[in-house]
Amino acid sequence: MIGRFHCQAVEAIEDAALVGVCDVVNDRAHSLAREFEATEGHFTTVEEMARADGLDVVVVGVPSGLHHVAALAAIDAGKHVVVEKPIDITLERADRMIEAARDAGVLLSVISQKRFEPATRHLKEAVDSGKFGRIAFADVYVKWWRTPEYYSQGGWKGTKDMDGGGALINQSVHQIDLLRWIMGPVRTLFGRADARVHDIEAEDTAAAVLEFESGAMGVIQGSTASYPGHPATLSITGERGSARIEDGTLTEWSFAGEEHLEADVLRRFAGVSGSGGGDPASINARGHELQFRDVIEALRTGRPPLTDGHEGRKALELILAIYESSETGLPVRLTGR
Repeated sequence: MIGRFHCQAVEAIEDAALVGVCDVVNDRAHSLAREFEATEGHFTTVEEMARADGLDVVVVGVPSGLHHVAALAAIDAGKHVVVEKPIDITLERADRMIEAARDAGVLLSVISQKRFEPATRHLKEAVDSGKFGRIAFADVYVKWWRTPEYYSQGGWKGTKDMDGGGALINQSVHQIDLLRWIMGPVRTLFGRADARVHDIEAEDTAAAVLEFESGAMGVIQGSTASYPGHPATLSITGERGSARIEDGTLTEWSFAGEEHLEADVLRRFAGVSGSGGGDPASINARGHELQFRDVIEALRTGRPPLTDGHEGRKALELILAIYESSETGLPVRLTGR
């Protein structure tokens, strides 16, 4: 499914072109390549596609547990790589990908398109500037719904071997990435995860309480068992003000002494992402386009992309710590990990 959004994002960029489409199922690759007029057609292996004329970047959208396989094949061929979230499902594989890209001198970026939304950038700048004063809470809520059919299709979703988990590592990873990016390192956490509704190996409901290095507290809630699906929310509250983003739209911006500015700020930061609360296909490609533009600019200037492999690893580390806490029933300390 996500490959179509990748193709749409490339199509929207004036100085980028879709070279080829790769899928182990030949008919799928052929269909998508024809739909988006890939210049070199379709392929069934990454190694074969990497030899195509004009190919600079390989975008990986296979099941999460195979991210490292496709990425390492592309890196070994000397290609830059953009890999869908999460970077992979273990820290060991993530480190292998990061080290391989470094050794080969190629770029590695992890899809975190929410970071490029205007409302998110505005919130990040406000936190970095100290606008909130001492922050009390920073929370993310991803109370989504997925049908039983969603998990039965493909044979990998909700499995530990290929999905790495469930509602946290697949659906909630974007908001968790934003929380870690905006708020900085987490010192300790305590989490619980369980399959409450769906007959799956991994969790469809999870919650965690966090303590950040800054001293702020936080909450993460992630679910695919919350019918009919609700907006993904990121909220921050502090001694001088509060803010909330719902599905890319700034819905609260309240600061002491700035009440007269609130309506204008809310108008300026409307959403661009669409909502995946009830249907994973109801998003749009705008966020991917913005991230691909960042990758192109990084390649041209030599700077790192905003979401490189190290950044992708941070969100994975936090999610795996929640799983660890749920399994042991004990808090997890992340400092120094």
